[in-house]
Amino acid sequence: VLRPSHIHCLARYILKMVESTAASVVPMSTSGLEVKLRDLKNQSSKHGQALTQKLASSQSGQDLLHIGTSLQSLPSDLHAMLQQLHLVVSSAESSETKYLQQLKDLVQVGMGIRHEQRRVAQAKGCADLYRDIQAAERIVKLDASYRRSNMGLKTSPGEASDVARDDTAAATMNAASVEHVASLERCAHIALAALQELHAYTKATKISVALPKMTDASGNALGNKNVGGSGNSSIPSLKTRLEEDSERAQFLMKLAPRIRRLESDTVISLTHRFEQALRTLQRDAQERDQQSDLLMDNIPENQQDTGIQPNTQDPDHSSILTTIGQCMRGLALLDRAKDVENSFARVAIMPLIRPKMYIGRLDEGGPRGECAGLASLLEELSQTIATAFGPVLKMSESIFNVNDLDSDGRASSQSAVAMDVDLITEGVWVPIVTALMSDTGIKMAIFSPPIAKIFRRNYVTLDDFLRNLAKSLLSTTTEDSPVASVGSLDLYSHKPLPLSQRSIARVQERIYAHGKTEEFTKKWNLKIYFQLRFGDCCNRLNIAIEKTTKAGWSADVFSGTGADANDGGGGGSRMDAFSLSLFKELYDILTTFWRPDVVLKPLTNTFLRGSAQLLGRTLSFLEDGLEGKVIFGETNDAQSGNESETNAVGSLQYPNITSYNWGESELDVACVTWELSVLDRILQEEFVPLICSVLETGDQETTNEDLQKDVSDFIADATQPIDPIITKAWDDKIVTVLITKCSGPLAAVKGVAATYRMTNRPPPTQASHFVSTILRPLKEFKEEFADRIPPKLTSQWEVNIVSTISDRYAVSVEDLLSTVQRTEAALQNRRSRRAASGGVSDGDKVKLQLYLDYKEFLQHVEGLGIDANLCDGMGRLQKLTEEGASMLSSN
Repeated sequence: VLRPSHIHCLARYILKMVESTAASVVPMSTSGLEVKLRDLKNQSSKHGQALTQKLASSQSGQDLLHIGTSLQSLPSDLHAMLQQLHLVVSSAESSETKYLQQLKDLVQVGMGIRHEQRRVAQAKGCADLYRDIQAAERIVKLDASYRRSNMGLKTSPGEASDVARDDTAAATMNAASVEHVASLERCAHIALAALQELHAYTKATKISVALPKMTDASGNALGNKNVGGSGNSSIPSLKTRLEEDSERAQFLMKLAPRIRRLESDTVISLTHRFEQALRTLQRDAQERDQQSDLLMDNIPENQQDTGIQPNTQDPDHSSILTTIGQCMRGLALLDRAKDVENSFARVAIMPLIRPKMYIGRLDEGGPRGECAGLASLLEELSQTIATAFGPVLKMSESIFNVNDLDSDGRASSQSAVAMDVDLITEGVWVPIVTALMSDTGIKMAIFSPPIAKIFRRNYVTLDDFLRNLAKSLLSTTTEDSPVASVGSLDLYSHKPLPLSQRSIARVQERIYAHGKTEEFTKKWNLKIYFQLRFGDCCNRLNIAIEKTTKAGWSADVFSGTGADANDGGGGGSRMDAFSLSLFKELYDILTTFWRPDVVLKPLTNTFLRGSAQLLGRTLSFLEDGLEGKVIFGETNDAQSGNESETNAVGSLQYPNITSYNWGESELDVACVTWELSVLDRILQEEFVPLICSVLETGDQETTNEDLQKDVSDFIADATQPIDPIITKAWDDKIVTVLITKCSGPLAAVKGVAATYRMTNRPPPTQASHFVSTILRPLKEFKEEFADRIPPKLTSQWEVNIVSTISDRYAVSVEDLLSTVQRTEAALQNRRSRRAASGGVSDGDKVKLQLYLDYKEFLQHVEGLGIDANLCDGMGRLQKLTEEGASMLSSN
């Protein structure tokens, strides 16, 4: 669709083209003009056809073809039309310029109005701020004059006139009421608002100075561009952003010294009021203590109470707490939380600590250097602080501990450690721990005592004090009463919220997270304590091993007592299960090592490893004995002279024994392995519950089942070498010794042939006498240790003995039969001997005797409960004695 603006532009373009063409016309001849005309017509025809094709092939071109009918109505004289259009265009341009100037004037007036409106609003804000600053300065100045008057100093004439002019303020100052402290808190709000605004304008000014001025391509500032207009930068708009105004910033910069001075004066006033209220509470606590002491002197001991508790419904006490709360909030607003904590520690806590923290008080109730009075000192400190300043600590937690609540005011499950004002950590715990670590004498007596028992008692005492610090300071025996409403006090009184157990736990977490707590923890050299305890146990074990080595397994090396065993949590009740004194001593050492008054929970892993080392030392001693590396008995060749021998014998507490290798004695080996199996069972059944009972806590972070499993797995790993030692001792040592003893009677097998060779004896009717003695060592050993065989062993060790003995027996029988056969071959022509003995040769008698011996031996094997089919030697014996069996059946 053709619009007037399009026609206007088209006309101006045609006019310019005509004027430029007329100026460039060159005179030509008639023939030249005709040729030029024909060329132009041909080109026009070609271009027209191409244009028509392009227009016909597009939607926009088809729309333009409809304009052709309207072009027929154009006048034939285009020059006249262009002159008329020129007049119209000129008139439109002049109107546009006029209206644009009017728009600029209107926008300029509007921008001026907006600027003045902003100045009015800023002027009102500055006036309000200035009035607030003046009022705050007046309150702070009056408070300063009040402090000087209390200190006996003269008030300056200017301050005196201010007090005289302000009757309300004077009445407030004279009464020293809570309303004045609330005014000081309001001064803190004013100072904070002024400081924040001053910082904001200062920061904005620095940024604007630092950044270069941004302009567009035409040189206009980017800040003055049309915002939200039509996109034409030459058209002004009321939506243009106003230029930055520096009047308010200049005003605040002029007030900056007064604002800074107001901040410092407000901090001084609030700090003075806060410390004054703390001293008042301290005096009240001292008066209550004196009254309590007087009452205690007149009341029988069975009717005495712990003391007089502060009355929270007392108006004076309520106003003091309200004053303290207002001062803490005001100082916290001005980012002076550290001043609150330092003032509380210096004014309230340190005066309670200094008179009590000295060496004599630590040693009260015990010998010098044992810190017997440490527990009572810490308990007295916590009770005194809770009685005097417990309400202040609770109020501080209820005001500043907002991290336990979410946006809906409900308890949050996240653990928050940091807090604006933390009186318990910074105001109570830090001064106490600093007093303990700053004095050299106290520090050495508490953290570095030379005796392990004292070290542990000090550690446990301070650990319990630290663990229960938050609970002892924030929990009271009496319920907190609501703050009394006394006149207008109810408008300012802070009503503390009740502290839940979770809130108290959060306080304890902050105490543990503090850097001073980490420094306090590092003061304890727990490794030295473990070395002392572990060294004592190792010394006992080494002495027991040395005595056992010199006097044998019968030596009495047990050094524990009945009381020690009972204190060990069950050690004494299991001592009767052991027969050898060394194992009694070992178990008593382990139970003593894990007594509740010895072990420390932070060293649990170390104590477990120490227990494993003690057990491993004993197992190593036993393995060396089995391998023959340890010889029992006195082997010192230096005792040659009579005098030295007499001295040596006189110094021994046990009789001398002959040197021997106990690993070669099946009785000693069996006794030791039985003791090992008993030890293995008791460690799992008794020692593991003993350790768990010592380590169990009430926090339930680790369940008892998990603890039981972890300890049981550790002890199982420590006792893992016991089973291989027992198996090796029985399979290698006991079996070897018993095989040697049982093999001795087999030498009599060769004598069977000599018994019947050329002796003319009748055929045998019973077994040889030596057969019953072959397995006698095994039988006697089994009867002696019938109830002391380790339960994890099977009967395979017996089968191994019988199998080996039967193999050797079969070899002896086979050798004997070979000899008999050779002898019979040499004596075959002596028929007279066979006739004289009833037709039975000497060889047959030997075979018959061997068969009877085999049957007797089989009965002994079966009498031991062993299946003869498991022994290959028994089958060989049966085959070797088959001829004797046939002879017996034929007779």
